[in-house]
Amino acid sequence: MKAIEIPHKQREHFKKSFLHNVSLMLYLDKDLNIEASMEFMKDRKWELLPLKEQRMNILHKENRSISIMFMRNIVVIAISAPSYTSFDDINNIATDITTILKSDNIKVINNIHILKENRYRLKHEQNKGKEWLIETLFSKEFAQSYPANDESLSFNTHEYMNTILLKQDQENDGIDSLTFRIMTSNYEDVNTEHWHEKIKMMNENLYDVWRWAISDNVIKMMTK
Repeated sequence: MKAIEIPHKQREHFKKSFLHNVSLMLYLDKDLNIEASMEFMKDRKWELLPLKEQRMNILHKENRSISIMFMRNIVVIAISAPSYTSFDDINNIATDITTILKSDNIKVINNIHILKENRYRLKHEQNKGKEWLIETLFSKEFAQSYPANDESLSFNTHEYMNTILLKQDQENDGIDSLTFRIMTSNYEDVNTEHWHEKIKMMNENLYDVWRWAISDNVIKMMTK
């Protein structure tokens, strides 16, 4: 897999965001005690998400905009806008997850993934298609790197693997819509004593990749 040199950018605070949801996925080296994990989170005011077939163990808050899913040796935290305000929202939940991992004597996380999904909707006189959207929303460096066959773009930065996927969504005439998914992954074992520091560094890496990929047009829209 190719490596791309991504410049580090000082984090900026914007007036507007196109972020739709954020997910953190942990793959553990041992199985969880799911029943005990669920009860622990319920004591912290999380509610069980009712499903027709209760095959998955999902808890939620804030009208389902924040959720945790437990599956054997996997934990998924998901937060949708506008409940997501910063990565601290993930870190606050991660503190309780650390307590669960310690109680189950789980000391190693095999791999970690952070996924962020942005959605862009642009109005104009007539639909101009995906090529125009990419030219408008993304940097020349990213556009030149993204494969013409619409497959995802995967590349390394430092010790992380990054995957970017663009998907044009169907909209009414006069509106073009595109979903921009970007995921940073760590495939090296991480001790559960240090995983908070690891996800913080991964989130900084993801920000740098996002900042490298988007155009000045997007920055202008976010600062208005």
